[in-house]
Amino acid sequence: MSVKAFDNDLYLKLQSERIMERVAQFEDKLYLEFGGKLFDDHHAARVLPGFEPDSKVRMLSNLSDEAEIVIVINANDIEKNKKRDDYGITYDADVLRLIDAFHSRNLYVGSVVISRFANQPAAVAFQKKLEATRKLVVITAPGPGSGKMATCLSQLYHDSKRGFKSGYAKFETFPIWNLPLKHPVNLAYEAATADLEDVNMIDPFHLEAYGVTTVNYNRDVEIFPVLQETFTHILGYCPYKSPTDMGVNMVGFCIVDDDAAVKASRIEIIRRYFNALGKVRKGESDGKELNKIELIMRQAGISLDERPIVLAAREKEEETDGPAAAIELPDGRIVTGKTTSLLGAASAALINALKESAGIPDSIKLISRYMIEPIQDLKTRYYGSNPLLHIDEILIALSVCAIQDSNAAAALEQLPNLKGSDMHSSVMLSSVDLNSLRRLGLTVTCEPKYGTNKFYND
Repeated sequence: MSVKAFDNDLYLKLQSERIMERVAQFEDKLYLEFGGKLFDDHHAARVLPGFEPDSKVRMLSNLSDEAEIVIVINANDIEKNKKRDDYGITYDADVLRLIDAFHSRNLYVGSVVISRFANQPAAVAFQKKLEATRKLVVITAPGPGSGKMATCLSQLYHDSKRGFKSGYAKFETFPIWNLPLKHPVNLAYEAATADLEDVNMIDPFHLEAYGVTTVNYNRDVEIFPVLQETFTHILGYCPYKSPTDMGVNMVGFCIVDDDAAVKASRIEIIRRYFNALGKVRKGESDGKELNKIELIMRQAGISLDERPIVLAAREKEEETDGPAAAIELPDGRIVTGKTTSLLGAASAALINALKESAGIPDSIKLISRYMIEPIQDLKTRYYGSNPLLHIDEILIALSVCAIQDSNAAAALEQLPNLKGSDMHSSVMLSSVDLNSLRRLGLTVTCEPKYGTNKFYND
């Protein structure tokens, strides 16, 4: 069962106050670099149970009259179609999604900036000039390595040329500067950015200036001398003595149950491990990311047994001699699903989770085979595809049954209650199923193997 580790209301209060203090420190604009996901930080929500994914944007909504949003995207990420693991969409598509999301919160998006632009064909359409007009300029991105800090430094320079005295601050949720270097919450951040080869480290500048040990990551430490020189050139002095100084992060002060945060972070590292295994299996990674996560797991003494649904899915597969899946509900209950002639394991597990949540006996069938078989016939006869129903297809069938079946209707009503559930599949799932499960709010991992011996799997 998920235990609250984080006080989100306290966080909104402390973080808002901290940002406004920093805004007041500079005469003109403040370029506030937001690390991580601004609108939907699901990583933070997973490692700090109680953290709301939209906390940062809720906080900024209170400053909508003064703030504008600038979204930065790396041209190379556009070119290689880099995807967000949590949504399964490309970074460039996510920029468009973020613009709509910010507009829905009455937050003004002033510009989209392409960093490392070299006339890459896929990036040309995104080209746009940056010119901020409000006092608080929030620089964000679909993911790490997008070039947010470079954008901020460039703007500081150009503002100085126009006679403006602007400032810079950094809002980086992870690593948490006032937690130990090897705390699982900070290790989970290393696992999440293993593809970038980021390394958490003690901030040497802060230690030298104050004699206090704080945690930062290598890119901020490496760029800090450049930032010092930039500020000195523009303002005549540098207002910060360390990378920690330039941050405004208050997350560490809002952890109310360290044990719960530790447990959630160790499980998140296991999720990252399986995601890295899948990338290697699909030829999307050379294995460096996987090697780093394996090293983190060894250092922290993390075992796959700490995530019960991994063992549950594997045992179900061995018992049934076919692909299987397991779901851990938000209250800690675990249900499994097996592959049959009608349903794939993931679909079966989802149906069983809905039945468990609704208190419906396992013996009751929610969807008749007479409903499923015509759909299978359509798929195989006209589409030439896998006859087993995808997640979205099985939910459509359940919706139809719910018109006349009270049990099906009761199960369907439980869909919102699956948000926050954790799933593990003994085989890799299709992109269709992964996207459907993510939309329902489930976190999904898979064993690095396909469910069939085909060269192409749909």
